[in-house]
Amino acid sequence: MSIGVTIASFIAFSLPFTLTFQPFANGIAMNCAPQFLITLKKIGPFLFEADKCQPSALWMLFVLWGFFLINFILFALSIFTGKKRETPEQSDFFIFILFFLGTILILIPEFFYVKDIYPAHFRANTMFKLGYQAFIMMGIASTYALFRMSKVKRVVFSLPFFLIVLYPFFSFPSYYSLDSKNKVQLDGIEWLTETYLEDKQIVEYLNTQIKDQPVILEAQGDSYTDHGRISANTGLPTVAGWQVHEWLWRGSHKVVGDRIPDIEAMYESHDVNKTKNLLKKYHVQYIVVSQLERKKYKKLYDDKFRVLGKKIFESSNGFGALYQVK
Repeated sequence: MSIGVTIASFIAFSLPFTLTFQPFANGIAMNCAPQFLITLKKIGPFLFEADKCQPSALWMLFVLWGFFLINFILFALSIFTGKKRETPEQSDFFIFILFFLGTILILIPEFFYVKDIYPAHFRANTMFKLGYQAFIMMGIASTYALFRMSKVKRVVFSLPFFLIVLYPFFSFPSYYSLDSKNKVQLDGIEWLTETYLEDKQIVEYLNTQIKDQPVILEAQGDSYTDHGRISANTGLPTVAGWQVHEWLWRGSHKVVGDRIPDIEAMYESHDVNKTKNLLKKYHVQYIVVSQLERKKYKKLYDDKFRVLGKKIFESSNGFGALYQVK
C-alpha cells in the first residue's frame, strides 16, 4: 500500500517537473581519467577530460573525515569483538548502513564529478553536495555509536571529539571577526542597521506594506556580495540576482547575461520610453534606489522615476527611496 502511495505521489507531483527539467550539468566526468579514455572523450553520460585531475591527499581526507572513521571502527569493535560481545540489534545494522553510505558519498568525488560551469575547482560542487549529506548521516551514526561503546572506547572517542569541539572557537572568530562591536545574533537582517540602514527600512516597508509577489528592481552584482539584499530579505522576485549563481542554476550565462545591460539601462538611461519598455518587459512594479544602486551605477538617473511612477517611501537618513511604477 505504502509503495503504491509513493509511486502515485511521484507521478502526481514530481513527474511533471522531471519531464520538463533541464539540468545545468553537462554529464558525469571522471577525475584523473586515463589517456585511452581521454582519447574517447565520452561514453554515454560519462565524460573524460584532459587536465582534470585533482586527487585528495590521504592525510587531508583523514583530517576531514577521520573522526567518523574512528567512530566506525570503535562501533564495529564494540559490536563484534570482546569478551562481552553483544548480539547485534536491527538498529545496529542500520547504523552500519549509514556509515557505509556516508563513506561511499565521500569516495565518489575522488573518482567522478558532475561537470558544471566551474573550470578550476571542477569537483567543488560534487564534493559539497555529497559531503554535507555524508556529514549528516555519519554524525547521526556516531551519536548512536557512542552509546553502544564501552567506557574504554568512549575515552578513545573523546580524544578526536575534543579536537572537533575546539574548532568552532577558532573558526567562528576568524570568519565573523568577533569583537565587542560585532556581536553574534539570530536576527539575519540586523547587519543592515549598521551597514545600510536605509535598506533595512526599505525591507521593513516592503514586508509590512506590500502584498503579493510584485517584481522589484535593485542593483545586480556578483556572488557573496551585498547585492540582492532587498529581494533576499523580502522574498520578492528581482530582475537578476547573483550573476554566477544564476548562471550555474541555468547552465547558460545568456539568461542573466542579457538582463545585466537592461538593468543598467533602467537605472542610467535618460530615455524615458526605453526605460518604460524595459520595466514593462520584466514586470517591474517597484524600484529601489539606495547607496548600492548609486555605487553600482555611477550615472544613475532617478529623475525619470518620478515621471514613470511615484516615490512611495524614503528612508530616515535620506539615502534610500522606493518608487512605485505606474
